[in-house]
Amino acid sequence: GLASAPLLAGDGHWRQVVWILGADGALHTLELTQPAPCTPLPAPAPSGAAAQLPPVTAFETMACVTPSPELTFGGDALGGGALSADTAKARLSSTSDEALIAPRRDGLALHVYNASASQVFTGVRFLVGAAQPHHVPTSLTLGPGSRRTLTLAEGVARWYDVALTPHEQLCLGRALTLDFGPTHGRAHAPVVDAVEAYCLPKDRVQWHSRLRALAAECAPPPEAP
Repeated sequence: GLASAPLLAGDGHWRQVVWILGADGALHTLELTQPAPCTPLPAPAPSGAAAQLPPVTAFETMACVTPSPELTFGGDALGGGALSADTAKARLSSTSDEALIAPRRDGLALHVYNASASQVFTGVRFLVGAAQPHHVPTSLTLGPGSRRTLTLAEGVARWYDVALTPHEQLCLGRALTLDFGPTHGRAHAPVVDAVEAYCLPKDRVQWHSRLRALAAECAPPPEAP
């Protein structure tokens, strides 16, 4: 048997945890943060690592879940309680003229959590540079489990579309962390204008079959009689 769930660790980041019940009755726990030796990675593409990433057109098949009440924001981007989760969500709406300003200059971590157990994150879109072009973060790192980093253009207002790979979907599940770096000049706090999260039903992305494959890959070998 097996099960998985996102858990909030002591460092403030979400972790995707998998529990495997072995045939001997022992319970094994796996934490999908950084890719482990037992974690199946996507097969190498002949034209390089970029070919492994889903096409941007993948968003055409996804559902934007940002307006859903089951989608919440958290993390140090809320300024230790200075902003409520509802206020942060309102500011990050694509229809809002407001923006989310980091409480410090060295970056901000925005946690995105989907309470729906039947869905999995498949992509994220975010807007920077619209309200304050000189407050664009230098980079965005996806986490936990992915640690894919994107370099953001200085002084440019634009949307970035990030479609998640099958491996990232499995590791991130329903909890996604967006780690934005400092601004290019490091003289201002970074600003994020909008964030949109996208999901698909787990059965649409073969979540359970891929999780079973991971369990089979990571299960300890049976003990010799």
